Amino acid sequence: MQDNRVPCYSVKVEIPTELGHPAVSYFLVRVDSQAAAIQAVEEILPGTWGAVEATLTAIRKETVEALDLRRGIPRQI
Repeated sequence: MQDNRVPCYSVKVEIPTELGHPAVSYFLVRVDSQAAAIQAVEEILPGTWGAVEATLTAIRKETVEALDLRRGIPRQI
């Protein structure tokens, strides 16, 4: 049976709020390393947002196609 999963990173981003507790958002990015995932996401974030961690994951090829998830280009989920 053929593997139907594509490796990528889920990057957690903290968004400062006026209440003092940051809101959280997530991005998916197809790159080769955790550091590259964080860098790719930080390049597109507004100044006060910050990528705090990247976790290796695998998603179905159909999901990659549906999200139009291209290598090196983060997609907010």
